[in-house]
Amino acid sequence: MKALLLYSHTSGHRDFSKEIKLIRRELDSFFSPFDVVCTMSADEAGRLEEGACDGHYDVLIIVGGDGTFNNAVNHLMKHETRPILGYMNFGTMGDVGKNFGIRRSLKKAIRIIKNGHVSSFDVGEIGGSYFAYTCSIGRYSDIAYKTSRKKKRIAGKNAYYVEATKQALKAKEFSYSIKANGHVYQGRAPFFMVLNGKYMGGFLVNEKADLNDGKMELFLTKPGFFNGLLHYLFNFNLKVISSDSFEVMESDSMPWCLDGEMGPKGNFKIVTHHSALKIFSK
Repeated sequence: MKALLLYSHTSGHRDFSKEIKLIRRELDSFFSPFDVVCTMSADEAGRLEEGACDGHYDVLIIVGGDGTFNNAVNHLMKHETRPILGYMNFGTMGDVGKNFGIRRSLKKAIRIIKNGHVSSFDVGEIGGSYFAYTCSIGRYSDIAYKTSRKKKRIAGKNAYYVEATKQALKAKEFSYSIKANGHVYQGRAPFFMVLNGKYMGGFLVNEKADLNDGKMELFLTKPGFFNGLLHYLFNFNLKVISSDSFEVMESDSMPWCLDGEMGPKGNFKIVTHHSALKIFSK
């Protein structure tokens, strides 16, 4: 199998040089050829990810966090023939990797690839942009991209918790109108989110999630203490709707968050692309 590994070594990113040496040692004889490229920007990574499609490579291995994974998903979805994804999980929260049993252990991630078990998974689309495990809007949805890389390098996931605490103490809610499964749901919420995975913000939120059933789950959060956050900690006052699409007719004015990255702004139809991508998984 032909494989391409991409990692970033630009300013503001983690230095993966030591990890790459281990990966080369373990996978050089497993793939033929096994090409390793250090990218200098997200645009360069995107060009290489698209270049890996249409039969040029059988496997594309991504090293990084949720945003790096999201970038790959968005570029692969532009093509009909897509390589199998391999993933080395170095995210601050690492939610996307956890959904596939890939946690922050490099040796275990390599073992998962070498074991060869491949799973298909659904991909969501909103406003022409794609997401692997979540899109959200309202309170808490902007934490991942508002928190600076410097703070994340220094404090890790605690940097997210500090920002979450600030937002929990400032009450906010907005009106929404959402159509799904032939019904219209209306109300007010501090935030809501669509999940195609089990984890969000490091917490197990959607325990019964199936990443490849052609549907996603919309969590509607009622107003409450700490902008509804306690509803998730104690699992009450939550409305969960499972559907293959959601038409958002009224929402907050802030941008959507897609896998921790800033997404489009406005009201959109969220659709599910069933079995769109494949990944080496546990």
